[in-house]
Amino acid sequence: MKLTMKISGLHCENCCSTIEKMLSKIKGISLAKVNLGENEVLINYDEDKAELEKIRNTIRKAGFVPGAERHE
Repeated sequence: MKLTMKISGLHCENCCSTIEKMLSKIKGISLAKVNLGENEVLINYDEDKAELEKIRNTIRKAGFVPGAERHE
């Protein structure tokens, strides 16, 4: 499953790197790529292994605010 999620609070590449590293530790996520210009993250994940709420909580723990989501 592909998920694109808006993120509030991004300021620089370090912010992006922090989110990508934290999300990549979640079992079932195969890709986590932050687009600083669009203030969003693209996540490819196995919905049977990675829970959506865990993804949101991980973004919050990194110090950012998850926003609108698009699922494909």
